[in-house]
Amino acid sequence: MSEADITEQMTAMMDLTLSGISVFFTIVSAYTVALLYFLGRAPTGLKVTAFGFFSLTILFLAIFAYNSFNHAAALREALVELGATADLSAVGEKAIGAGAYGRGELDKMIRGMMWLGMALVYLALFYFTFFHRWPGRAGRGAAA
Repeated sequence: MSEADITEQMTAMMDLTLSGISVFFTIVSAYTVALLYFLGRAPTGLKVTAFGFFSLTILFLAIFAYNSFNHAAALREALVELGATADLSAVGEKAIGAGAYGRGELDKMIRGMMWLGMALVYLALFYFTFFHRWPGRAGRGAAA
């Protein structure tokens, strides 16, 4: 694989990752709106069904992210290996080194923040789905 092939794939992985983040924000936003307008007052069975579907979607995105991060790390390793046998262009050099932090360390920090963010959002929506007392619930016959 040439440096051009690797950097092209790295750029494609960044685009794909940004698309995954966009889908995550869209799904979380839609679920939040659903909670606010009707799911907060819905019967428990509907809440379980909706949260189950939401959970499967988040699981799919987490698997997608995990595979994307592994692929990106493999591309970075391939570029490092190529740099050991041939001179890299300025683009290739920047792709494997990112200022004060090495690119690998920067990727680990981004990965950690992404996992932490997904977990916190998931836990918050679990709380709001099953435990939060939404206004206007009393006297409507909805499950507590």
